[in-house]
Amino acid sequence: MKFSTLAILATFVSSALAATESVYLKVKSDNPTIDGQGLSSIHEGAAINYVFLGSGSEELVYDSSNSTIYDPYIFPGYPFYLQIWGNIVIIGVGETITEFEIDSSNYLTVNGSESGFYAVMDTNDPYNYSAYAYEALYYPDGQDVPEGAIPFSIYVEDATSTTSSVATTTSSVATTTSAKPSKATAAYTNSTTATTTAKNSTVTSTSPAQFTGAAAVNQVSGALALGAVILAMLA
Repeated sequence: MKFSTLAILATFVSSALAATESVYLKVKSDNPTIDGQGLSSIHEGAAINYVFLGSGSEELVYDSSNSTIYDPYIFPGYPFYLQIWGNIVIIGVGETITEFEIDSSNYLTVNGSESGFYAVMDTNDPYNYSAYAYEALYYPDGQDVPEGAIPFSIYVEDATSTTSSVATTTSSVATTTSAKPSKATAAYTNSTTATTTAKNSTVTSTSPAQFTGAAAVNQVSGALALGAVILAMLA
C-alpha cells in the first residue's frame, strides 16, 4: 500500500515537473535589423510590463498543461503572464490569460499561427521607451499595421540547454551608464546584482533573472506596483 502511494505520488510530481520548462523568446525575421534579438519586458503601469526587443531575453516559464507563459520572478508567488491586450504584447497580471502553443519547429503560436507579431517604434507607450527601442505589437489579421512595422516570429529556446541568450559578465556587478535605453538595452545578466541607469534614474535590483538597461525597471517597479495593488485590495 505504501509502495503504491509513493509510486502514484512520484508519477504526479514527475508529470507536474514535466509540464513546465524555462524558456527564452527570440526574434526571427527576414529583416537583419531585428533578427536574433531577444524579448523582455519593461514596466509601463501598475502590474503591467510591455514587451520590447533587445540584446537579451527575459527568462520565462512555459506551462504546457494550460498553454501559458509567465515570469515567476517579478513578484514571487504572483506570476506575471505573457498576454496580448488588443495589439499590445505585455507581461502582467490579468484575468484573461492568452494561450500560447509551441509548434514542432519551436515557434510560438497563437490560435495555431506564428504570424501577427510586429516590431514597432514610436508607439506612444506610457513611458516612451519605444522612442529608443522596438516594441512588440500583435496584428493577427495584418490590418491597421503601423507604417514601418517589421514582421517577426517568436522562436522559443530552452533555457536549460542554451546560453546564447545570456550576456556573459566578468564581474558580480553589471553596470550601464547610458542615459537613454536603446535597441540593445535589454541585456540579460545572471550576476548577483545588477545596477543600471535608465532614462537618467538609477535602479538597483537583485537575482534571479535581472536585466541591464531599461528592462531593469521590470524587476523593481513591477513588484512595487503589484505590492501596492495587493495592499489596496486587503485594505
